[in-house]
Amino acid sequence: MTAETARDFEALERQAALIMSAFIGAGCEAVAPAIIQPADVFLDVIGEELRARTYVFTDPEGQELCLRPDLTVPACRLYIHRHPAADVARRYCYNGSVFRFQPLGADAARPSEFRQAGFELIGEGDRLAAETEALVLVTKALAAAGCTDYRVRMGDLGLFQALLADLEMPERGRQRLRAQFWRPEAFRAALGRLTAISPGSLAGLPAELVSKLDPADQAAAEAHVADHLQKHGIEVIGARPVSEITLGLLAAVEDAKAEPIPAASARLIESYLAIAGAAPLAGRLLRDKIGAAGPRSRDAVSAFASRLDRLADAGIDVSALAFSAEFGRTLEYYTGFVFDIVSPKLGERTPIAGGGRYDMLLRAAGAPRDVPAVGSAIHTERLLSAVESSGQRQIPVAAGAPNGAKASAAPGTRPGKLLLAIPSKGRLMEDTVAAMARAGLVLRQSGNERGYRREIVGEDDVDVIFVSASEIAQQLKAGRVHLGVTGEDLIREEILNADERVDLVVKLGFGHADVVVAVPQGWLDVVSMATLAEMARTFRRQHGRRLRVATKYMHLTRTFFRDKGVTDYLIVESLGATEGTPASGTADLIVDITSTGSTLRANGLKILPDGVILKSQANLVQARAASRNARVADAERRIVALLKG
Repeated sequence: MTAETARDFEALERQAALIMSAFIGAGCEAVAPAIIQPADVFLDVIGEELRARTYVFTDPEGQELCLRPDLTVPACRLYIHRHPAADVARRYCYNGSVFRFQPLGADAARPSEFRQAGFELIGEGDRLAAETEALVLVTKALAAAGCTDYRVRMGDLGLFQALLADLEMPERGRQRLRAQFWRPEAFRAALGRLTAISPGSLAGLPAELVSKLDPADQAAAEAHVADHLQKHGIEVIGARPVSEITLGLLAAVEDAKAEPIPAASARLIESYLAIAGAAPLAGRLLRDKIGAAGPRSRDAVSAFASRLDRLADAGIDVSALAFSAEFGRTLEYYTGFVFDIVSPKLGERTPIAGGGRYDMLLRAAGAPRDVPAVGSAIHTERLLSAVESSGQRQIPVAAGAPNGAKASAAPGTRPGKLLLAIPSKGRLMEDTVAAMARAGLVLRQSGNERGYRREIVGEDDVDVIFVSASEIAQQLKAGRVHLGVTGEDLIREEILNADERVDLVVKLGFGHADVVVAVPQGWLDVVSMATLAEMARTFRRQHGRRLRVATKYMHLTRTFFRDKGVTDYLIVESLGATEGTPASGTADLIVDITSTGSTLRANGLKILPDGVILKSQANLVQARAASRNARVADAERRIVALLKG
């Protein structure tokens, strides 16, 4: 530990003592939940964004565990352990480390390990009183730590739930909108589909079969589905039996017959989501726009106004509170009032505290029923930075970041030379060497005959190294090579936010393959990503678990599924033969790369028409983080120009 780090540690300890004193003074019991937690509980309740950043591992007995990415869920699990009936009110507070993977590299603003000091008010009967106290208490703790310059942003997810319950629409449409609320793009797409339901919504389903299905006669429908599968030689693989597939098809038939969501209801939803501004103004807009939608909306708007009155009575300047109907849509376990607190010194993307109501989290974590609960947590390192004067603390740059950080050269290469990495084996290597030769870049032996280094005839400032295609992506990410030839799929998978770290400068015209979502052919009811999302929710209810997706493309899968509104799934990392995992029972569907789709078809799988994640090919890729002198830069321009042709 350096002297500066030691000073930081002491400052954080002093700050934590002040914060915890405020929490304990409000009747909270100090607790220390375990750092290592069962992964399944977290992965089920924390939401996909945080799930993708959770450190998950397997112990020697095969149990899947994780380092806690927050302290709310561990505090809830502690409550359930102490009170299995979940029938008493308790107040807990804590100060401890949490762990989150940082896609762009850890730095002082977003470290991989950081402290949270927070509290949870569990089982409090007066919901408005508990919510008011939560915001007041966290502001008192900030004041105790010396922070008074901040802004509070707030939302209320309960308002949307109340509006949705009041609006005229088919129940299945209500369920779909409720499920997609956390993903704004998928929500808008679902709202558009539900306002334009027609027989065209059966597109992609086997028309001859669908015409025979009668929702009133499930047994006959199941017989028709079984006959169709047999007639077309389709084997049912995986966990979904014919009866379940039939129910999915019958639901689609019912949807096609259902009335669309009235245009007025859709406009009211869009109008609500556009509400933003100072909290008192937002209260008036809520009353005017949705207060008359129905009794639940009226009660929710009244509760909003009452909460503002209570906050004002407690000394909070409510005119300074910023409300947005959209706020909180990324925080999946919250169910009602939500807020965060930002400092002008750190900016809106780096809140120093946040919290809200989560009435369904305890049941998801193992309680026998829903339990009212609200809490808040302070990011104490950020708070310390905000309290200190801006000139005293500089946020260091993460190693390998795209802002000029220097990286060491690959071993065995000559200092001050341009480093070009190309694939070390297979068709990709052969095609790369041939493309270079056509461009006049002829390779010659350098050093050991069996070594993995070459030179280019006539280019004394260039070293060529042979490494695996996936390793090339890592070398480019770290800036250890200047140029590399590899597939775009590996760049997008291995380098998060790739467009900020590398440039794809030349598409080379070979190595074509698609990263796709493939499901069993027997899933006749799954013909698009939207129908997969719907089936995934039903599957979880029926089987008590999420769909398992086998893939080596974990980042691409998470991003694509998030954008398409698919949430009820878990990734099973595949180390090979991914296409065989649904038949073997280790996964339900896959995301894999394919050139022709023949291997997928041979294993009883089909590609979803809108399930093409990426159309990949080999690219010449330029690393932004690599160090360059004038000679290297000149050589780089020549290589790029020759390969562009």
